[in-house]
Amino acid sequence: MQGIYLKFALIRRARLAHAAAVLASLNPDAVRARGYAIVRTADGTVVRDSAQLRPGDTVSAALACGSIAATVMRVETAKSGSHAVTETPPPSE
Repeated sequence: MQGIYLKFALIRRARLAHAAAVLASLNPDAVRARGYAIVRTADGTVVRDSAQLRPGDTVSAALACGSIAATVMRVETAKSGSHAVTETPPPSE
């Protein structure tokens, strides 16, 4: 009977360890460490779709180590099989 309880405890421990590993992989710090960034608009809104932006917009990107500020020069959107590009003209000299 004690063997059944031990087996049950080992199974539960393995499931818990797996759940902890999945949860850790979803941590925003772990995601950024894999090369992704969290991009925000000037008002702090997280950018989830390039259609949220226009050329000339200022964004910030949180990286694994530090952050950057950038100005959007070009926006590519893809909706339902179509593809559109909006670019900022180069500054005139």
